[in-house]
Amino acid sequence: MASAVGKAVRAARSRAGLTLSQVATRSDVTQAFLSQVEHGRAMPSLLSLHRIADALGVSAQALLVDREEEVSLVRAGEGRHYERSERAGTVLERFLADGRHLMEPAEVWAAAGADSGESVSHAGEELLYVLEGRLAVVLGEDPEVELAGGDCFYYPAPIPHRWRVLGAEPARFLVIATPASF
Repeated sequence: MASAVGKAVRAARSRAGLTLSQVATRSDVTQAFLSQVEHGRAMPSLLSLHRIADALGVSAQALLVDREEEVSLVRAGEGRHYERSERAGTVLERFLADGRHLMEPAEVWAAAGADSGESVSHAGEELLYVLEGRLAVVLGEDPEVELAGGDCFYYPAPIPHRWRVLGAEPARFLVIATPASF
């Protein structure tokens, strides 16, 4: 925990363009103590943490959040993969964020004729954005909605939903669900 707080303090100080001495003076702690905090060798009391946060122009909560868990970079071709074969073709999902987050973005590649299988429903919301190809999406008992490249479909996830690829070409699309469930 001390290491994460130290990184957060150092990053906030850098963003604010302040020196150790300036932050120490403004927060009524010694420069040596502040240096130990930044290097993860000391953990400030709650009172000191609030003073340091005030000096940096951020909340104490912002200094307690582990930015390593908050930020995720998944490069092209990387990330967790999930592959399944449906009766009509292969579906490959690549998750676009690592760690625990409130939303779950995934890139889906589906062969021509592939589908999601049975309708599913879950808590939250879902957004589907078509990058390439054509899809048909069915929500509950509603008529299917046809989507093509550039189309975006947003819906409440408790409504049973499913998709299938239309035409002879594969489809590539993004699915962003919140809350994360996979």
